[in-house]
Amino acid sequence: MLGDFASTTQNALDYLNGLIQHVKGSGSNSEKTQLAQ
Repeated sequence: MLGDFASTTQNALDYLNGLIQHVKGSGSNSEKTQLAQ
């Protein structure tokens, strides 16, 4: 059970990191505003 939680957390962190890199890479203020809402 704890292993499943750790795996899910790691997947979530990987997803968030990818999202952050996408936003930084785009450099578009309009995209950042849409994601923030």
